[in-house]
Amino acid sequence: MQTSREEFLQEIKLRKIIREHISVALAEEEQILNEEKQLRSIIRKLIQEEDGDGGFQPETTAQAAADRALQDTTTQVYNEIDGLKQTDEKGSFKDHFMKYLNDLFDQLDKEEPNKLQEQEEINVSVGGEEPTDPVIIPPEDERPSDE
Repeated sequence: MQTSREEFLQEIKLRKIIREHISVALAEEEQILNEEKQLRSIIRKLIQEEDGDGGFQPETTAQAAADRALQDTTTQVYNEIDGLKQTDEKGSFKDHFMKYLNDLFDQLDKEEPNKLQEQEEINVSVGGEEPTDPVIIPPEDERPSDE
């Protein structure tokens, strides 16, 4: 059965209309997906802000431990300050606490150069000998076989 020229042209027009509707539907679906993606990123940011970490993720276990210790220390300091009633007591506490921290850091700074010197001595004694002959790796076809 042959189709007439008019039927063929109508089929082509119909296919064109269907393609346009499909592209419009796909564009709307893509727009909805983009809006969902934006909404999810906004929600993630809000959750991170609510958690109070501002999105900070420690890179190492040591950083995470230091962060926990600092938060615990800060909480303890605030609890001590809240326990004081008078303003002059709070000021005195702050002054003594800051002096203690400065003294602690000064003491650590004095000890640190000794640790660095010990590390340099270890590096010198371990890595003191340099090989006299350079290591040459032969090409793959010149290497001895595993057998």
